[in-house]
Amino acid sequence: MVRFRTFVLTLIFVCLVIVIYTTRLLDTPLFGLHKNYITAILVGIFALILLFQYFLNLCYIYFSDEGTNLIFRFYSLRIFSGRKSSIEIPKNGFVRFEMKRNCLGLKRNLYLYQQMRSGVAKYPPIPINSLTKGERTAIHNSLSRHVQKV
Repeated sequence: MVRFRTFVLTLIFVCLVIVIYTTRLLDTPLFGLHKNYITAILVGIFALILLFQYFLNLCYIYFSDEGTNLIFRFYSLRIFSGRKSSIEIPKNGFVRFEMKRNCLGLKRNLYLYQQMRSGVAKYPPIPINSLTKGERTAIHNSLSRHVQKV
């Protein structure tokens, strides 16, 4: 859905620029702005939206709690980011998790902890910004059921 929204946004932007330069629609200034300035404003807005999406680090996330392991597979939806990650934690070693909000509450991350022989290991954060509230709640409920007491 995220890539589809970005595609639609890009399509709208390109269509607006084509309309501005191929028609006589904006031959007279609009609000005192010529079409070059209007195009520059549109490019700025488009770039800000793309930078914001890049900042959020939206990811596709697969989660499974079937079997003996908790499995998280995720990859970034950023352009030119081919990094794919996978975390598998045995249910009997899973001790806790945290869902935190960072950067003024804009970024959400999931932190997982596993009991190891030498202590508790903390996995790198999993960005969960692309999940809906219902999906986050479902993951929270599932992980809560599997937390082991240390």
